[in-house]
Amino acid sequence: VGYVADWAPDRAIALDQPDGKAIAVAFSGLHEDPSRARAMADKAKAWALERDASWVAARFEALYRETAGAPKPAS
Repeated sequence: VGYVADWAPDRAIALDQPDGKAIAVAFSGLHEDPSRARAMADKAKAWALERDASWVAARFEALYRETAGAPKPAS
């Protein structure tokens, strides 16, 4: 959901079937490999810090401008 799928596999873990066992396996894998967990956390943090509220607002404004300037689909 949301950024999880976009961030996987280097900034998050996305599960196709998020049942209890799959979640437990994912958590166990990170617990057993703290360097991987730290690397993922560092990459996610860096991504978030680079994309602050001003960046998000500018992206939305650009998307709205693109949408407003795009031709309307034929009926």
